[in-house]
Amino acid sequence: MLERVAQDPALHFFYFGFFQALRRFRTFTIAGWLLAGSGVGAIALRWEPVWSGDLASVMMCVFLFAGGVATVHVNLSALMSYVRVPFPPPDAGGGSGDSADAVREILPLMKEVDEGGWQEAFRAMESLRAIGVRYGLPPPDSITP
Repeated sequence: MLERVAQDPALHFFYFGFFQALRRFRTFTIAGWLLAGSGVGAIALRWEPVWSGDLASVMMCVFLFAGGVATVHVNLSALMSYVRVPFPPPDAGGGSGDSADAVREILPLMKEVDEGGWQEAFRAMESLRAIGVRYGLPPPDSITP
């Protein structure tokens, strides 16, 4: 069965690729906010009634915060670019019926991620796993596109 699934480009894009994009989004979003939080935390730890650090310390904190926010922004842009790719869904006559049905169920999920926020993206990972189980597909992280 894995060979059949590996040959299906629609599953590679909509199931395996979408899951990889969501996992990358989750990883880099958490990392970006940790970076930004580190910058804010460093400022808070250095703050006294009057700033006790020099200009280099301030700039390092600001750059750390800006780097974290930029990481989150670039990561969000990458996910939005992925879900907006006009990859054609399989038609009813072509491909295997199960994979076409699975892809048709994934399409609204991609639209929800596109219109939603980080919570929808995190929930979509679990929804993809459930779709895979329902249609007898291998786990979405078993094949890297």
